Amino acid sequence: SCAEADEDDAERARSYRAAVAYDLTDGAPAIEDLQASLRSVWARFNAGRGYPVLVFHSGLAAASLEALALASPNRVWFFHVATADDGLPAMRSVPLLEHP
Repeated sequence: SCAEADEDDAERARSYRAAVAYDLTDGAPAIEDLQASLRSVWARFNAGRGYPVLVFHSGLAAASLEALALASPNRVWFFHVATADDGLPAMRSVPLLEHP
């Protein structure tokens, strides 16, 4: 739940907070590319750091969400971003900023 902090020992010990972020549209190529990127980020950067990975999307299928969550040991947080009438993202920062 977003009301609970998802922290490990390394994160609690940090004097700063950070994350890795992606903006994604659903579709096989994009999902496959992000799965590869999540594995790469873990292997080359995040394994020793444990930063959460934020995935902003305008609607992902349940199978895509599961595939991305299981692609690597990263802590992946999904944020649904509504789209405006013109099809462009209508991002609101409040839910993200209120996350523990």
